[in-house]
Amino acid sequence: ADKAVELTHQAYLAKLRLPDKNDMVATNFDLVPASPELFPEKDSPPRCLLESDVCQLWYKPDTAFQMPKVNLIFVLETTAVHTESPFASVLANIWTDAVTEFGLEFSYAASMAGLH
Repeated sequence: ADKAVELTHQAYLAKLRLPDKNDMVATNFDLVPASPELFPEKDSPPRCLLESDVCQLWYKPDTAFQMPKVNLIFVLETTAVHTESPFASVLANIWTDAVTEFGLEFSYAASMAGLH
């Protein structure tokens, strides 16, 4: 019985491994002086860098802590999805779930690196 337990433990231990390297963990901690172009006066309003019929891109630096941070917000608007048919509505929900699932691995690595 002890031999069976030992073999089970060995098989279990052989499956253990460290997680893959998280490329989002910082390795370079050199201090870089802030440039006045990137960090204007404190509490400045956001600047629109790009505006077109299909997108807007805004920039607002963190002037308090000078921490790089990005918030991406995607808004896809269409009325055809929910008015065309129940089938189209279900497909839209499946697509939304697939896109969310696709981003989970990336966002998990970022949150483990403290980049939330």
